[in-house]
Amino acid sequence: MAVVLLEELIALGIRRFVTMGCAGVPSNGTGPAVPMGGVVLANRALIYEGTSPHYTPHDRVSYPDDASVKSLSELLTAHGIDHRVGA
Repeated sequence: MAVVLLEELIALGIRRFVTMGCAGVPSNGTGPAVPMGGVVLANRALIYEGTSPHYTPHDRVSYPDDASVKSLSELLTAHGIDHRVGA
């Protein structure tokens, strides 16, 4: 269903997207690297599923726009939401 929505938005002329999701708790080897329920702004993402190569270059890693990550980080900070930038 996500691909159908993406296709419809592209057809409407939208070219930039912000996605949200959830993941398990990342570990640094000695314990959680991020507290449970913590917010992480990804500064890169591994492409390993079948859909992304149809929309992006055939790289194995996708990088967001630095200015967008900075703006989102500033917004979260302004609202008192603890977060980390990383992958």
